[in-house]
Amino acid sequence: ENARSYQEIEHLNANLEQKVAQRTRELQEKNAQLTDANQKLRDTQMQLIRSGKMASLGNLAAGVAHEINNPLGSLNGNMDVFVRSFDAIRKGLESDDPEARKKAYKAALNLENLSRVSKTACERISHIVRALRNFARLDEEEFKQVDLHEGLESTLVLLENRYRDRIEIIKEYGELPQIFCQAAQINQVFMNLLLNACEAILETGKIYIRTAMSGNEINVSFRDTGVGIAPEQLAKIYDPGYTTKGVRVGVGLGLAICYKIMEEHGGRIVAESRVGEGSTFTLTLPL
Repeated sequence: ENARSYQEIEHLNANLEQKVAQRTRELQEKNAQLTDANQKLRDTQMQLIRSGKMASLGNLAAGVAHEINNPLGSLNGNMDVFVRSFDAIRKGLESDDPEARKKAYKAALNLENLSRVSKTACERISHIVRALRNFARLDEEEFKQVDLHEGLESTLVLLENRYRDRIEIIKEYGELPQIFCQAAQINQVFMNLLLNACEAILETGKIYIRTAMSGNEINVSFRDTGVGIAPEQLAKIYDPGYTTKGVRVGVGLGLAICYKIMEEHGGRIVAESRVGEGSTFTLTLPL
């Protein structure tokens, strides 16, 4: 009987040691991923600071930091639980007390769930960093073939803090070929228009993003259910420095820049709006 109990204890010890070793490796991998993601984020931020034309990202600094801090806080919290779990496992391995061994076994099982949570947090941080790098396209200053949907998706990731829980994003994407353009500049147009749409919706609402082919051109439209722009203001929104002072509509957020970028790409931007109903901005780019 004693021999069998001893064998069972030895078997339990072996299983616990395997689980501890496995969870330790997983934790080390997650920490390495987090370190790498943070380094990439710092590198990207430094490049953005040096890139004057990407100044619109300054409006997103707080939101992006918040999106990073949420999963980072989860990881930091998990680290405390990891330490306590490892301590319980160590005590269980060193003790002959059945209760201590039971606690050690439960702690080992708990590490599996913590590893999954940590993995999800790391993936979220990496997702944001990839979106940031893709949005800026800092290594692609020249014109080249670009997937517009990829740029839209990256922009939405970076803006999520602005619309989450209050604005529904409705995507009506058509089949589009890649287009010859300067990705960083076009992404900046997407950013400015989506920021304006979010600002125009005071409480809850919807933003419709539609892409479609029209002959030898591509149309990308952004329609919001916000407060709208008065006719006398609509005629001036592309003037440099113009703002709708006293009105909570962010038309001063770079529409002059949007107009200039579209002009340089041989395209155009058209605005339609009704006070109390919302606005639609349509971009047209040649193939």
